Amino acid sequence: LCEGHNLQLQNYLRSQTQNVKSYDLISETASYLEALYREIDPTNIDIAIQVFITLTEYCQGPCTENQYALIRTKLCESTNHILQQ
Repeated sequence: LCEGHNLQLQNYLRSQTQNVKSYDLISETASYLEALYREIDPTNIDIAIQVFITLTEYCQGPCTENQYALIRTKLCESTNHILQQ
């Protein structure tokens, strides 16, 4: 959905203003990585890699609002833990 740095779709993944309920998929993806990083092993490393690729696509362009959304998560802590392993 974000390929080609489509700013409108990148923003939509963070906030669906026309829906009854909005889901911040940017922060939820970072939360998924936070839950996953303690359990990364050879059987799920590909999932962790895909999460990083997805987070990158969310922010490229740049999409500053998605970058700010990620700053408010524990993404840096999760990433530091993964890199220390």
